[in-house]
Amino acid sequence: MQFNKGDLIMLLAMISFAFYGVFSKRATAKYSPLLVTAYVFLFGLIQITPLMLMEGVWMNALSFSTKAWAAIIFMAIGSSVVGYLIQQVAIKQIGVNKTSLFINLVPIFATVFAHFVLGDPITIVNIVAIGIIASAVYLNTVEK
Repeated sequence: MQFNKGDLIMLLAMISFAFYGVFSKRATAKYSPLLVTAYVFLFGLIQITPLMLMEGVWMNALSFSTKAWAAIIFMAIGSSVVGYLIQQVAIKQIGVNKTSLFINLVPIFATVFAHFVLGDPITIVNIVAIGIIASAVYLNTVEK
């Protein structure tokens, strides 16, 4: 098996996301999921703003099309805020271990959405992988 730079970056992202889940459990034990999500996004904004200013990417935003802005707004609200808020509620309700298992469903939904939205083909390998992932999530979440 060979790892490239992108693989290692994603590995670091997943390690970071694991810490996020663990610390979320502590935070939601004391505060509401909505408040925790709000602070996560506030601190994220504070951290990313200097990077945006250094790169000057905010200047490019002035030339974005209406379609690009619609996509950004959907990602910000629909995918990010709503998704993370629901995740915080789930962590509070069922715990970080069980909630984290469901992140494995992302490739399934991404494959299906990419097929219907972008026209990407669904291959035999995709179908086998979807079956394996769905089975693993099921086996790990079913009550024993």
